[in-house]
Amino acid sequence: MTDAIKMYFKPRLITIFLFGFSSGLPLLLTLSTLSWWLSSVGVDKKNIGLFALVGAPYTFKPLWAPILDRTILPLFGRLGRRRGWLLFIQLMLAGSIILMGHSDPENNLIMTAIFALMVSFWSASQDIVIDAYRIESLKKEEFTAGGGVEVFGYRMGMIIAGGVALGLSDLFSWQIVYLIMACFMSVGIVTTLICKEPPASKRLDLSEKNGLNWVKHSLIDPFLDFIKRPGWLLILIFIIFYRFGDNIIGQMATVFYQELGFTGTEVGTATKTFGIWMVVLGGLFGGSIAFRIGIMQTMLLAGFIHIISNGFFVLLALKGHSIPVLYMTVISENLSSGIMTSAFVAYLSRLCNVSFSATQYALFSSLMAVTRVFVQSSSGWLADNFGWVNFFIFASIAALPALFLLAYLMKKHPLE
Repeated sequence: MTDAIKMYFKPRLITIFLFGFSSGLPLLLTLSTLSWWLSSVGVDKKNIGLFALVGAPYTFKPLWAPILDRTILPLFGRLGRRRGWLLFIQLMLAGSIILMGHSDPENNLIMTAIFALMVSFWSASQDIVIDAYRIESLKKEEFTAGGGVEVFGYRMGMIIAGGVALGLSDLFSWQIVYLIMACFMSVGIVTTLICKEPPASKRLDLSEKNGLNWVKHSLIDPFLDFIKRPGWLLILIFIIFYRFGDNIIGQMATVFYQELGFTGTEVGTATKTFGIWMVVLGGLFGGSIAFRIGIMQTMLLAGFIHIISNGFFVLLALKGHSIPVLYMTVISENLSSGIMTSAFVAYLSRLCNVSFSATQYALFSSLMAVTRVFVQSSSGWLADNFGWVNFFIFASIAALPALFLLAYLMKKHPLE
């Protein structure tokens, strides 16, 4: 085996894979799976689109990231700074998923939204700590491979929360489906219990007790450190818009499939068979390609591939209920998204200073979530007023500006 392949089998990368699974599992439970549930009980598309707003915690992570970054949780802190917070958050997340499954959106949509918001908050908090753990436990030359295995695990979690959950919904009540999803959180909990605390986490000095100094070190220094980087403002703008086109589609994909007459089993089978292997290949390809040609070059290539893959959504909209075209759509979307995400994760990781890893990555990932939350909230309106074909064409065009900005950054502000 080549060195590039051997890298994926290191114990710390296997840990990142399992944490990626735990990170990816809750997301679709508040997005496309929830959209399917809401649509099945008669909630209209505009309200379904507005449910994307429950993902707001992903955009505000920097507000509490410094607390997770520079404090040790009582009792749980015996496991270490990162692992202690992780275990507590994962237990809260599993409980919130169960509560969400016990809600009744047909008769009390507000309570469903409240529980979905709780899931999003704990999920966003888990991401903060997992991202810091990844950055602190990997060497810089392992970031691309780490991005690849995290995408693999993340999308595996999404497949379980998406394809498997939709298939189960044809057999069981949503209460049972969400209970099963909460049980899958045990993957992250067990990983937290058996993994090692990153050496960088142990070395960080948390002894500062003065309140003003703590605020400076925890809240101000991470941001001052980043804005010293040349082109920092353009980098932040790029982070916001890189997944713009992809995010427009995300909230409405399952509603689109449902309107074309596909059953939960058909959609679930497509996403967890060919789709899952395309996610695996995409994530691993992304890491391997970045290892050879560079992270930013891979992001540019993946961005154009993903735009092309949107053409299959247009084809499916024109064709109607077609199992072969559904599979082509799922395969192309997952392959291109896997390449795109693994390179993007590596890029964001390289931007971080290990002394402020949780806070800085929380800033980057929250900016990335801005378009997912606020753009997706209007996606139902777009689909309703312009039709599916125009909706997917618009999503493709909307992805282009970020790729032109990326080309400029590659020339003027490449990674060190």
